[in-house]
Parts: sequence; C-alpha cells; structure tokens
Amino acid sequence: MATASIGTAAGFLAKEGNDKIGWTEVCSYFHRFCSRAESSVAFSFIGLLLFLLICTISHAYALKNKQQENLQQSPSP
Repeated sequence: MATASIGTAAGFLAKEGNDKIGWTEVCSYFHRFCSRAESSVAFSFIGLLLFLLICTISHAYALKNKQQENLQQSPSP
C-alpha cells in the first residue's frame, strides 16, 4: 500500500510540478516514462485490491471452518 501511495505522490509531482519548492513538471519532457509510471501505479492499486479481496475471502473461510468445528465438538443434549 505504501509503494502505491508513494508512486502516486511522485507521479503527481512529476506531472504537475510544485512551483513553491521549485519543482517543474517533467512529463512534458519524458512522456513515455510518465505513461509507464502511470500504468505501474494503476497496476499497483489493482494488485492491492486483489490482495485485500484474497485476504477477506481467506478470513471468511477460516471463520466458517472454525464455526463448523465448534458445532461438531459441542455435545448434544
């Protein structure tokens, strides 16, 4: 998550620049680099979302299995 966030911040700075601190935008000079960087940041966020989805599914299955084990171990009246 941190990598995608830093990539986004660096990409924004490269695309827009910051006149207050003297950083000029560089994407007009290095358009190919900036387009590749945009793609890599987008894929980083897609990967992050897929990772969170896999973690959520895994956690749901673990809870389901734990509930089934508890039902099997509980004594019947």
